[in-house]
Amino acid sequence: MSIGKRIVVGSLFFAAMAGILVWSGNGWLFGGAPQKVIDWVSDAWNHRPTGYSQAAGKPGPGLDLQGADMAALANQAASVPVVLEPAGNYDVDAFGDGWASIGGGCTIRDQVLDRDLTDVTYSDGSRCQVATGTLVDPYRGFTVDFTRGQATSAAVQIDHVVPRAVAWRTGANAWTDDQRETFSNDTLNLLAVDGPSNGAKSDKTLAEFANATAKDGGPALAEQGRCDYAARYVSVVVKYGLGMYQADKDYAVSTLTGCAA
Repeated sequence: MSIGKRIVVGSLFFAAMAGILVWSGNGWLFGGAPQKVIDWVSDAWNHRPTGYSQAAGKPGPGLDLQGADMAALANQAASVPVVLEPAGNYDVDAFGDGWASIGGGCTIRDQVLDRDLTDVTYSDGSRCQVATGTLVDPYRGFTVDFTRGQATSAAVQIDHVVPRAVAWRTGANAWTDDQRETFSNDTLNLLAVDGPSNGAKSDKTLAEFANATAKDGGPALAEQGRCDYAARYVSVVVKYGLGMYQADKDYAVSTLTGCAA
């Protein structure tokens, strides 16, 4: 193939990839793209600059469930039914069409950004649409400066603590569409996180994420955040009557019992 043809083919490929991306005004959405493509694009788009990975410290306060009773949550986790046959045919569209509106031209995404970021400013003429702010990532402690815009919004993403795919496989498949949409927009289950951390977590369950290793070799979840992460995860599972895989249940009971000691 000639150099000219290679350039044309390469250009068409990246144009097609760009066509997968849809700007919603609240972040990049990946319409119908395979998960591996989503992860690749997310990682490339949100690549941390040199030295960024060394900036990780204590996880931000987003995970913290103030007043959480770790011993009570451990007991609740012990009573969660174990899922032996996960439901198949997961469909993210069954959880609704994007973020729910909260009025004023804003969505649940803006509400979570407003809650989890500091030094927040709002778009001109808006009392709720977050324009800028600073995030201390709740999973690894990265400090991220957020600026709303097509080229910058994806630096801070909204994570479902209990992923929708996991919820589907452990009980949400039997819910109504309204119940799934409520779950998808429940702020108890939502956290503002560093873009690459969100990509690394993806659809991992409780134990999978807690034991995962990040691409830079560090833990995907900092040690200081494990109690709060398990507490929030179990709180969501119990609230919605979901099941858990045996490994996740064992991890939850062991971790929360240790956190209560």
